[in-house]
Amino acid sequence: MLGIGLAPIFTPHTSVLEAFPFKTVKEKKLCEQKRRCSWQKGRRSTASDTQRSCHVPGVKPAISVVVGTRIAIMMYLSEKFQTPDHWYPTDIQKRARVNEYLSWQHTAVRMHGTRVFWLRLMIPKMLGEEVPKDKMAAALEDLDGSLQLIEEKFLQDRPFIAGDDISLADLVAIVEIMQPVGSGLDVFEKRPKLSGWRNRVRAAIGPELFDEAHQIILSAQEMVKSMDGSTLQPFKPKILRLFL
Repeated sequence: MLGIGLAPIFTPHTSVLEAFPFKTVKEKKLCEQKRRCSWQKGRRSTASDTQRSCHVPGVKPAISVVVGTRIAIMMYLSEKFQTPDHWYPTDIQKRARVNEYLSWQHTAVRMHGTRVFWLRLMIPKMLGEEVPKDKMAAALEDLDGSLQLIEEKFLQDRPFIAGDDISLADLVAIVEIMQPVGSGLDVFEKRPKLSGWRNRVRAAIGPELFDEAHQIILSAQEMVKSMDGSTLQPFKPKILRLFL
């Protein structure tokens, strides 16, 4: 996700927990195809766009309220559809850990992962701009600091952020950490604790679903080669102000 005032001009991947509850596999696949086409064209996508593009004629949506941020969407879905307790625990201490991470991530690992993704891939490949070495070094240092906090503060010696079971915090964390991976930076190298956590998240979600959810971001380096960079030109001044 892009964050800091630009989201979602260009959204390179989908989260593991879908923001729209699909009733049928056909409905889900149709929505994914439409969103993938929008991403490849570099177009802006909004919450209302997603709801319109994911609507199948004759099929009543599973939810009737439009919620504009993914954290609020996940909390809403977990309570409305009474998902298994581990996603958003009723235990007050475990829920506090989830809420703590969700309140922190958007100005830390989300922002830092997004910046690295843009500096390493989108700005040079799509906008044709050279990224100064000092800007890249600073971005990598910020990302490294956020990853260290995830390991030392949020994970500590626990298997997952909230404890022994996966939660919404882990879902949000993994999709943001996978952003710089999509730019060709292996953030798990030399980080055995983070790598072990990633493997547990993948196993808990299911390897097939995990890999499918990150297929687009992990293909980003190839996809940008065939994308039309002119679609981002109207946003170029803002993009450069945000990331350089």
